[in-house]
Amino acid sequence: DTKISFDTNIIHFDTANEERLRIDSNGKLLVNHSTARIIAGGNSLVQVEAVDSTGRVSIVQNRNEAEGAPFLSLGKSRGTSVGSNTVVQSGDTLGTVAFAGADGTDLSTSAVQIVAQVDGTPGSDDMPGRLIIKTTADGASSATERLRITRIGKIGINQSTPDTMLHLAGDPDASIGGAVIRLENTTAMGQDELVGAV
Repeated sequence: DTKISFDTNIIHFDTANEERLRIDSNGKLLVNHSTARIIAGGNSLVQVEAVDSTGRVSIVQNRNEAEGAPFLSLGKSRGTSVGSNTVVQSGDTLGTVAFAGADGTDLSTSAVQIVAQVDGTPGSDDMPGRLIIKTTADGASSATERLRITRIGKIGINQSTPDTMLHLAGDPDASIGGAVIRLENTTAMGQDELVGAV
């Protein structure tokens, strides 16, 4: 009931007469399926698919201490070979977590992206960074930056170059009275609001 098969440029591993894992001719590792496909714009080397709640990747660490929780690392260099440590530059993207949904045709378009980038000049043990969150508008096919946290903690909402600790930009929303900021507190006695363009 368990076997390893070698086809033309393909290795697949079967249990209970079902294929569970395959290494295809391009070196892609496919878990629980046999054909690689593009997800969120990328054709990954490792792909997992399922028709139930097992379509997940789990990382568990068991240690009796405060430290030692699971850790996911994404890294980039400007090198051109495996194992390179060529220094990155300001503005380089270090990693992206993309969330995609099937649109009836494929899964190649992201709805949301979380992006980490270099935010300054790197040096030995010195890697200034920023975090960006992007969302895709209705009717659009690509994600747009909505929030940015810079290397010194400045936050820009709809503003990629915040010049204060909190910098909001964009057209006021007419549905809430043209407010850029809305603070609301609902209590048993009623609702207190501060609504206005700042």
